[in-house]
Amino acid sequence: MLRILQEDPDKTAAAVPFIQAIESDALDAATVLARWKLTLSRLILDCHALITPSTFLVDVDGREARERTAEELATHRCAGLPGKEFAPLSADVRRGVPELSRLF
Repeated sequence: MLRILQEDPDKTAAAVPFIQAIESDALDAATVLARWKLTLSRLILDCHALITPSTFLVDVDGREARERTAEELATHRCAGLPGKEFAPLSADVRRGVPELSRLF
């Protein structure tokens, strides 16, 4: 997924804040997850591209996302399951920040 976001010009713009967050020296789980959810939201609204996890678009109860802005989607949808959200991390981040890797 990270490679697609970094290499596909149509999707890169939606992912810039997330990519910047995971390439930052000051990584923290809350920022990474918030920026990942904002990226998913922008992809849904701008591209309707491959969205993973699918529970971001359709929740575990089968309810489709109805929020109208990326910010609303990022605030109200789960990237994973409630209480077990995640964001993709590069191999470098997983090796360099193992405590963040354990959270996701």
